[in-house]
Amino acid sequence: MTAGWYYDYNGTGQTENMTFSATTSGTVSLSISVSATVDANAIIAGAQATTSLTLQASMTATIGNAVQVNSVPPGVGVYAAYGVFRNYTTGDYTYYYSNCTWHDYGIIKAWVPDRTGWTTHN
Repeated sequence: MTAGWYYDYNGTGQTENMTFSATTSGTVSLSISVSATVDANAIIAGAQATTSLTLQASMTATIGNAVQVNSVPPGVGVYAAYGVFRNYTTGDYTYYYSNCTWHDYGIIKAWVPDRTGWTTHN
């Protein structure tokens, strides 16, 4: 979830600074590519083990955040987006029942909320 991409172009003949401000808020939750009830904690723990990131089942991006891009040269544009960024992971998901039986759901894909913040590029 991003607030959308913002764009600013330096049409002046000199270097300038640009400030982008977020204008939206929302929550992003774990999404998984399997039609079954899964243990979100197991998916998150597996993703954390593979990526060395601290991940959560959901994250909220809020209004009131800004980022400054300094020293943008003349004739250069800058893109910026604010929101919740997700980490993509895959893995084999097997559910073990309390009666010692199990069901293998095979390889699943998961998009786990990773961080809130800005990303910028030109």
